[in-house]
Amino acid sequence: RHYKNKRDIFESILTEMERRDAERAAAFDLPDGTLSDMPEKYRTASADKLISFCKAQFDYWTADGFASDFRRMLTVEQFRDDGMAALYRQYLSGGPLGYVADLLSVMGCTCPQERAWELYAHMFLGYSLYDGEKDKESVRRALFARLDKMREELIR
Repeated sequence: RHYKNKRDIFESILTEMERRDAERAAAFDLPDGTLSDMPEKYRTASADKLISFCKAQFDYWTADGFASDFRRMLTVEQFRDDGMAALYRQYLSGGPLGYVADLLSVMGCTCPQERAWELYAHMFLGYSLYDGEKDKESVRRALFARLDKMREELIR
């Protein structure tokens, strides 16, 4: 009753997702914008912050009802609507991949794009496995072990 139409409801969902994204990034002392918009914030990033953030993101996108429903909706709707496909890329594929690559490049990582693909491939596979797995905690443990290994590789 508080919304004018379905689009108004969807806009409020997007606003909430943006607010939550900014809060989570701030909680891990990571940038919530682009490298060109906030280069100084990118320079304070570290492998520890990034991997801790990735773990929190996984829990958020899988266990938080609001975020999990949003992720599933975008996954399905990306094939029906170009706007949803763009949002899917922004939130769940190209957006996170570019963000991680930018963070890794500023951290001095060799081959930041390649390492970002590797890191985000594990995250994305984790989301997919988690949804269909009965033992969800085993997926979480396996992903977190891989992320810890990547942290060690990035620190070297």
